[in-house]
Amino acid sequence: MQSDHKIVGIRTKNVHFLLLDILEELGRGDLKKFQWYINKGVEEFPSISEGQLEDADRLVTVDRMVQSYCDEGAVKITVEILRKMGRNDLAEELKENLLTKQV
Repeated sequence: MQSDHKIVGIRTKNVHFLLLDILEELGRGDLKKFQWYINKGVEEFPSISEGQLEDADRLVTVDRMVQSYCDEGAVKITVEILRKMGRNDLAEELKENLLTKQV
């Protein structure tokens, strides 16, 4: 597994938009699977309750993640979940976008 040391210490106002762009690449079924991982909890991140994600669209999902994990944590858990889903392409795209759009 690649190191995510480049994610640590991100300072960007664009995290919501970057996460939304990535989630928009997921189809409906993949979005539900992504939310399932959030509900179950991943690595050191606590789960977000099923009630908070029930019928949640991409916008609400991003808001809940940032509220629960802050910017840096939301990015880290997104990368981790995408890797678990076999979407390394999106995980790498997110990391690259963070590096090019930091403020």
